[in-house]
Amino acid sequence: MQPELIPSKVHEYYWVYDYNCAVASLKVLADLLGLTLQPQMLDAALGMHGAGKFRA
Repeated sequence: MQPELIPSKVHEYYWVYDYNCAVASLKVLADLLGLTLQPQMLDAALGMHGAGKFRA
C-alpha cells in the first residue's frame, strides 16, 4: 500500500468495517509493511474499543 492511500484505508476500516481505532491502526500498519495479523491480535485489539476515553 502506498502512504498516500492511508486516509482512504482508515476511512474504509472505520466506516465500512466498523473497526475501532486500535484495529484500524494495526491493519493500516500491516498493509503498509506487508504483514499478516494473527486472529488473536485482532481479537485483543477489538477488546480495546473506547479505552482511550478512560485513559486506560
